[in-house]
Amino acid sequence: MRVTRVPHRREVPNRRRVPASRIPHTKITVPGVPPGFVVRTALRELIGNATEGPLTVINAPAGYGKTAVLADTAGPDTAWVSLDHDDNDPERFWAAVLLALSECAAVPRASPLRRLTPAADDPAFLAELVDALDMLPTPVRLVLDNAHELTDETLLHGLATLIRHQLSGVRLVLVARGHLALPLARARLQGGLTDIRAEDLRFSVDDAARLLRAAGVELTADRVARLVTHTDGWPAALRWAALSLRHAENPDPFLAGFAGDDRTVADYLLDEVIGQLAEEKADLLRVISICDEVPASLAAALSGRPDAAAMLEELDRETSLVVQVGHEATYRMQALLRGYLRADLLRRQPEHSIVLHSLASRWFAAHQRIPEALEHAAQTGGEVTTHDLLHRHALTMVLAGQHRPFRTALAALDSDAVDTRLTLVSALQHFQIGDTAAATAELDRVRDAPDAEPGLLRLVEGQLALVTGNWPAGPPAGDPDDGAVWDRLAAGWRRLRDGDRDGAVAEFDEALRGARHDGLRYLVMQALAALGSARALDQDYSAMRAACAEAAAIAEKYGWQQAPWQAEAHLLLAFASLTQFEPDACRQHSALARSAATRPEIRAVAQFLDGAAQFDIGHRQTGLRLMRQARRQLSDRALSDGLVAAVATIEYQAEALVGLETEARETLAWARERLDGCAELTLMAAWNQADPAVLDAIQPVLLATTPIHAQLLRTAAALRSNQRTTARRALAAALALAEPHMLIRPFAATDTSVWRLLVEQAGGFGTAGSFADHVRAVLAPVQATPIHGSLTSQQQTVLLRLSSARSLTEIAAELSVSVNTVKTHVRAIYVKLGVNNRRDAVVAAREHGLT
Repeated sequence: MRVTRVPHRREVPNRRRVPASRIPHTKITVPGVPPGFVVRTALRELIGNATEGPLTVINAPAGYGKTAVLADTAGPDTAWVSLDHDDNDPERFWAAVLLALSECAAVPRASPLRRLTPAADDPAFLAELVDALDMLPTPVRLVLDNAHELTDETLLHGLATLIRHQLSGVRLVLVARGHLALPLARARLQGGLTDIRAEDLRFSVDDAARLLRAAGVELTADRVARLVTHTDGWPAALRWAALSLRHAENPDPFLAGFAGDDRTVADYLLDEVIGQLAEEKADLLRVISICDEVPASLAAALSGRPDAAAMLEELDRETSLVVQVGHEATYRMQALLRGYLRADLLRRQPEHSIVLHSLASRWFAAHQRIPEALEHAAQTGGEVTTHDLLHRHALTMVLAGQHRPFRTALAALDSDAVDTRLTLVSALQHFQIGDTAAATAELDRVRDAPDAEPGLLRLVEGQLALVTGNWPAGPPAGDPDDGAVWDRLAAGWRRLRDGDRDGAVAEFDEALRGARHDGLRYLVMQALAALGSARALDQDYSAMRAACAEAAAIAEKYGWQQAPWQAEAHLLLAFASLTQFEPDACRQHSALARSAATRPEIRAVAQFLDGAAQFDIGHRQTGLRLMRQARRQLSDRALSDGLVAAVATIEYQAEALVGLETEARETLAWARERLDGCAELTLMAAWNQADPAVLDAIQPVLLATTPIHAQLLRTAAALRSNQRTTARRALAAALALAEPHMLIRPFAATDTSVWRLLVEQAGGFGTAGSFADHVRAVLAPVQATPIHGSLTSQQQTVLLRLSSARSLTEIAAELSVSVNTVKTHVRAIYVKLGVNNRRDAVVAAREHGLT
């Protein structure tokens, strides 16, 4: 932009000139990059793009490599000034700036910048400087390194003038390790300021690995990751570590001991970081160093300073030594700095350290953050405090899935302090992770203890019952006695046992709502798995899948994949995947179910579903063998009618499909011994007789797939009788039944005539048309007959037009070829698709997804 000059006199009597000879040349020289410097392409691009704007501020604590990464991107358009405290003389500062600009190759020899005389107290000087910078033909990047050293008001006023005008001829780059007393907020709001902070300069794991390799140090990926985590990617600390590791025979002891109390690191932190802070800020950092993350209100309690929140916000904004995390006012200190301050506090003031940990423990307990309260209690050496916290909160911790902090705190107690209540909670936690042996031993040890709490004992015994495949005991079905989440769950299982599915779903829904409200994540997962089981029996496979998928996601997030409830959740997800013809997903969920299972029948069912998926993939002999073995393992187990029906119909249909009549009769006999008067038995008889008439009897239906199979049988029978209208209606009915839950598998094993009808009638199924298209797309690879040779591009072009009403002559005209050429292509298409007429070619093309 062009700025109008301020009128001024050409001669100023008292103007003082600072000779260029008084400015050390090193002050205006771009520093070289240090030995072993690691070029980080992404960071180089970030710096390069940022410094294309009118103003860039790079603000980070000492040791973050600000100068080096900026020097790495410097070019002939860069004018550099390295500042120190002496530069608070405005004449000296502007003399250095002008000298740096005059030595910059991008500044023309005729530029007024080479003739200006610094006089910061004269408004004319600033006006001339602004005009001269604005007239530069190409922008110059002016870097002011260590800009935090500038405090002189006159000097800062001049810099503020440059910032305010955002001149087209200069790209101002301010490099600092703290607060800049400049009007940056306005530039930030106007979009003219780019901020680069410590988080942008931190080394990634890949960056650190390259730094170590450059220093001759090779570490495994997990060791590099540990080092980066411990240092927060602080470049200076990583360079120190690289130098030390170069001479370390075994890196593990060094990695374990490398911390803020390392002498070299400690001296640097003391001199370059803590020593640069105001005393009250340094004191605040010392007291909050006992916390990995500290809420602002806790910082106020620890320091006794009502303004602690404002100070933390300022430290975050100006130094990056603390960073706000999460949505609340909670802060995390740079890891090595925290380690140094914590070690220094413990070394110099051990009693005060204990007082601070005790205060933090009480604060976290009052805010229901028990794991943190226990961690701080352990630092006080007071076992009584740990025991009291556990006694009050252990049950809630376990139901919330906070297993590790519970175990850590429990292990810290003397064995005499682990009373009946804590033993029962420990048993509950062992049940929840599938360690039935340890849980049962603990339960047996205190089951008859006089101080065993009845409600807690009932909860633990109820978990034992579920883990071992039984129904939890307790009050009769009805409203839970105290409305607790567990009572809702237990009531739901009892209602399910008694055949009241709607009541069970209602109880599980209430349990889920209560667990979410109380933050009991583990019980949320358990309630979702229970709800999935109820929905499965209710034949609502979509709701079943949604509940189990959420349960599995929670388990994966919190590391509870081996929880017994995960076995059932993944078992139901495997069944859902099978019905939706996703054999690979079915196999994955089956494997996860087997891994988490504590009961043999769950492992057997998981194997059965894996066998069914392998059959669908095409491994028919393997799949049949696995299904048969699993069904026989289930013979002496008490199974629900729905499970028996699913196992029998899946295996029976597979055996019938490949002509294993003897085996199919065995499967049918197995089902008849366990089921009575259900539609699934009738369905298997209908498959055997190929007669859908037997399906007309009104019988209870156990599986959502059964009515679909029935309609597909009716479709096949109608086609055999040449009743195509009836067949289309039956097929449309099957699609309508299957669509809500995306049940595709019934269509995979249907009669070939039904599949051809599904293909031929594309677009003729009304509201179910899009689902019919989806079924065809999924099943085309397994249903279509092989193509004998791939189609050429010309043949594909002709094939696309065969489904239209155009004659071959019209197709030839449209393609600008002869009719004989089109006929040649058509004959080749017939051969490759294995058909002998135009209609069948169109159908085959749809089967293969070619049109």
